[in-house]
Amino acid sequence: MKKIIKILSVAIALVMVLGVFAVVFPTTIAAPSEEPVIADVERMDIGPSIRGEFPDYSAVASSAYALGASPMKHDLNDFYNIGDVEWYWAGGYSGGFQQFEKRGEGNYCEVWVALDLSFPAGDPRNAYTSRITITDDHVAWIIDQFDNNIYPNETAYFSEPPPLDGSNALMKEWGYPYMETNDTGKVMIMIFNIRDDNYYDPSYPYYIAGFFSPTLDLYYDRNIINIDCWDWDNRTGPDSPRPWLYEGTVAHEYQHLLHDYLDPDEDTWLNEGCSMYAEMLCGYGIPYDYFLRYLYTPDNSLTEWGDQGDINILADYGGAALFMIYLSDHFGGSALISDLVKSELNGATSVTQALHDRNYTDWNFDKVYHAFSLANLIRSDSIGNGLYNYESIDLGPIPLMTHYYRPTYGYIDESWWYGTTWTYDDYDTGISTLGSYGTDYFFVDNFNKDATSMSLRFDGDDIAMIGWEQVSTGYPHGYVWYSGESDLRDVSLVGKADLSDVEEATLTITTYYDIEDDWDFGFVQVSIDGGNTWVSLANEYTTDEADPDAHPAIVENLPGLTGWSEGWITMSFDLSEYVGHEIMYRFRYMTDWAFTYEGWFIDEVYINDVLVDDGGDSISTLEPVYPNSDFMITIYAPGQLTSDGNMLLPLLLDINVNHADETVLRSVSSLLSLYDYLYIIVSTTQGPVDYWIGTVPNIPFLA
Repeated sequence: MKKIIKILSVAIALVMVLGVFAVVFPTTIAAPSEEPVIADVERMDIGPSIRGEFPDYSAVASSAYALGASPMKHDLNDFYNIGDVEWYWAGGYSGGFQQFEKRGEGNYCEVWVALDLSFPAGDPRNAYTSRITITDDHVAWIIDQFDNNIYPNETAYFSEPPPLDGSNALMKEWGYPYMETNDTGKVMIMIFNIRDDNYYDPSYPYYIAGFFSPTLDLYYDRNIINIDCWDWDNRTGPDSPRPWLYEGTVAHEYQHLLHDYLDPDEDTWLNEGCSMYAEMLCGYGIPYDYFLRYLYTPDNSLTEWGDQGDINILADYGGAALFMIYLSDHFGGSALISDLVKSELNGATSVTQALHDRNYTDWNFDKVYHAFSLANLIRSDSIGNGLYNYESIDLGPIPLMTHYYRPTYGYIDESWWYGTTWTYDDYDTGISTLGSYGTDYFFVDNFNKDATSMSLRFDGDDIAMIGWEQVSTGYPHGYVWYSGESDLRDVSLVGKADLSDVEEATLTITTYYDIEDDWDFGFVQVSIDGGNTWVSLANEYTTDEADPDAHPAIVENLPGLTGWSEGWITMSFDLSEYVGHEIMYRFRYMTDWAFTYEGWFIDEVYINDVLVDDGGDSISTLEPVYPNSDFMITIYAPGQLTSDGNMLLPLLLDINVNHADETVLRSVSSLLSLYDYLYIIVSTTQGPVDYWIGTVPNIPFLA
């Protein structure tokens, strides 16, 4: 019978510090039952999606036209005084153009508040006027927090803001208000009722508390942070029911603004981790509630944002924040996080370089992640001289999810045996595999009773199944190859052709694609040196032009396909230059760091009118290239008393994995035979992957 057994390896009692990060399973507040339900909304972040948008003149023009031309065309100021009113556009999040009043100004920021902060007509929240009012005290408070806390702290550790003043605004070029200033670099804090799901539905449990959009900075050539207006009395200051929520949101979004200035193509997980760290750096609370969700689902990927879906996105924030704290605690404090923000490298590569720059030359990202994953379990200085603990926070009361295992279970398939991952809020992610830089923890009970003369056996996936796949599209194309779609995707489908005995050669494909115009691309490439170097082919459908801000790695591979094919089409590529060679050819799909369309589909592939692949309906010779996975396995036996009263010291044992096939067969009974219980920790560098694991009887040469 399938066993789905999970336990919490740390005491269930949980005392959380609730601050700006307090995002819990939503509750509602209601008066008498006949009144509409109004959600006691929790903060959410849309940064990873909105930061991938780009300017759209037609959207701005349509919003202006809806208001009539006259409100948009007027004498513009070079500088705005307190009390001045101007039009501001934040797309759908502001409902088009809105009028804002400049309510206050400090040394480093100015605060603008929308004239209309109400919800749609008939919304019951409009009756709570104090909760949709921004007072002069609110304005003065956020200016003080920004000028005297957020700005000096983030400037010292990260950067001064970009030197923007509105003079190069797209709005100026298009003839719309653009809010120029003579105080270069000053930050605009725009407060309004952000149009999100909760704006239109008072029972919706989450709302956008704020966001940073690089695109809005392009529209206005100003440094802009957008903040919601809801319930400031109860969501600001240290003693409110939701302490520091808006101050923390400003600190969070300001880090995004600075990070975009310094490294606009940063990996999402590291960018979000730095913003979470910025909130803590400014003293706005520790996100214990986010840590809870991450440690409840530790198989969630640290590095692939949203790999378990939006229902577990808070775990992504928790993991990113916790990793930044671990780095800070053990590798140079806030200075190392500062280096990450300033680095033009991205993600794991940036972490490794920052470590080396600070003389931690024996460390890299993989090694830090391994220690981090152990610290989340061990939480003690009893072993490792403090390396497996935190200095600045106490995770003690937060449970860690583990799989329960007894040696009598034998050799098991992890995904099948333990089933899919469920979130702390009791949602099924539908995912049973291990994510990239995710970790499974096994609590092994009765080891000294059940595992006499036993070996640890392990067999993990050699590759992660990320890439082109065969999918059914129905009549008339049947099965076809599909690239998939995700941010920062780089997947290849490879074939071989012998052109040594032909006089001319043509590659012909039947294809359909819907690819983000000028940002994402599909490439048809050829190699004559066994895949060491590749050349992109051109035809009447390809282009060698990309957006000026397109991902550098994509630009390096031009020409390529982008945009929409409008349907299935047949196209050809001339291979005459390669006649006389044995070649490799590939279809490579690459996306940038945000926003994707459906992707790329390929059905029939011909070389000189000979069908070589049709997606698997009758012939399939193309091979997807999948990334290799490398597993890390460690056994941890906590200090414990034996049955005869002797004290066993804690033991930490890294298991050598044969990375040629990701297998282990290792006798462990001689080292661990006295321990009643222990943990097996399994991580991977690339997911999603599955594996078999368990104890098996020793064979003679392993005894």
